[in-house]
Amino acid sequence: MTPEELNRTIEFIIQSQARLVVAQDQYQEWTKGVLAQMATASQQVIELISLQSRRLDRQETFQQEFLRDFRNEAQESHQRHEEALARLDRILGKLTDRKN
Repeated sequence: MTPEELNRTIEFIIQSQARLVVAQDQYQEWTKGVLAQMATASQQVIELISLQSRRLDRQETFQQEFLRDFRNEAQESHQRHEEALARLDRILGKLTDRKN
């Protein structure tokens, strides 16, 4: 190999190494950007899950309160119905006693 060929080969290797270093730097910067975006997206997902969890908790509480109130009202309605039937029975009993 002549000194000129050797110099060209060395220059080629140096340029190749320089391009490789630049490519690695660009890749590292790109990777940092992607990791930052992933961290942001992860934080948004965590916040969304937390928000949805609170919404579900509120909805569950609402449903439990609604069902409790509904059962109470149904029980009171049933009790009023039974009382009304008992009054009607007493009235009918008095009416039939008068006829006899």
